Amino acid sequence: MCLTLLRRHAVAKTAAGGEDVAFLGEHVYAVVDGATDKTGLRYTSRGREVNSGLFAAETIADALADAPGDLEPAELVAHAGAALAAARERQHPGLRREEYPAAALALLRRSTRE
Repeated sequence: MCLTLLRRHAVAKTAAGGEDVAFLGEHVYAVVDGATDKTGLRYTSRGREVNSGLFAAETIADALADAPGDLEPAELVAHAGAALAAARERQHPGLRREEYPAAALALLRRSTRE
């Protein structure tokens, strides 16, 4: 199966920019929609300061890039969630659950098309 990202267009709700990431990896394709930031907390992601939604989206995409190619979809989600939790805790330890960065993840495993 060949998949090419022909165009990526996302319209942000604010001038600060959007929190969406399209990921085309060797083993998995994904769209990660970072939740709108409600806390005002800043995080470092990919060498720059970002809001919690973009931090979550980029952290999840990076975790998918590093994941072994033989993981089942549920294992990929767990791997990405663990990576986000660890990254969050390194930057802002002790947050309450309602302050956690969050994102929605839609993925397609290339080998099985599921």
